[in-house]
Amino acid sequence: MTPEVRVLLVEDSEDDAALVMRELRRHGYAASFERVEDATAMRAALTKGSWDVVISDWKMPNFSAAGALQVLQETALDIPFIIVSGSIGEDTAVEAMRAGAQDFVLKDRLTRLMPAIERELREAKGRGNAGAALRRSEEQLRNSEARFRALIERSADIISLTAADGSMLYLSPAVESALGYAPSELVGTSAADLCHPDDRERVANATGRLLTAPSETVGF
Repeated sequence: MTPEVRVLLVEDSEDDAALVMRELRRHGYAASFERVEDATAMRAALTKGSWDVVISDWKMPNFSAAGALQVLQETALDIPFIIVSGSIGEDTAVEAMRAGAQDFVLKDRLTRLMPAIERELREAKGRGNAGAALRRSEEQLRNSEARFRALIERSADIISLTAADGSMLYLSPAVESALGYAPSELVGTSAADLCHPDDRERVANATGRLLTAPSETVGF
C-alpha cells in the first residue's frame, strides 16, 4: 500500500514547490499538498484541512518561516514544521528550532527531506504521551543536531562519512567546489576512486589503521 503524506507548503515559488513534492514522490509517497504564500492563506488552510507536515521556505517577499511558525503555534495543532532554505546560517537555524521548528533542510540537500519528515511523523505520535522532561531533552537534542549539521554543511573543508568497506555514505557540500562533484554523485562510490593510483596503497593502509584504532589521529 502506497503511504500517503499531506503537506501544507509555505512557498512562493511554484518551481521550488514542485521540487519538494517530486522528492517526496521519488521516495514512493502519494503526496498531496496545498501551497500558500501568506498568513491569511495559511490560517485558512490549517482550518479547513488536515496536514501531516508543514514545509516552509525560509524567506519570501510577503511571508517568512518565522511568521508561518507563529501562525501554526497560534492554532495549537501538533504538526511537524520543517524549514527548506537555499541558505540559512548556523545561528539562524538554531534559533528557528528553539522557536519550535523541528528541522531544516537546504534546497541543494533535498535528499534529507523525506528522512526528516518520516522521523518527525514518528516522533509526533509519541509527543502526546511524552513528559515535560522528555520533551525538553528532545528539544535540546534537535538544537544540538542543528548546530552540528550547520557547521558541517558550511565548512570549507570536505567532511565525509565512510563505511568500513570504503564506500562513502555522506559528503559535505564543500566537495563540489574542491573536486567538481556534487555530493550526490559520490555517495555510494569508493573513497579510493578519488585517490591518485600512486597514493591508493598508502591511503588504504591509513584507513585500515583508523578502523582498528578509531581514536588515533592518522595522517594520509
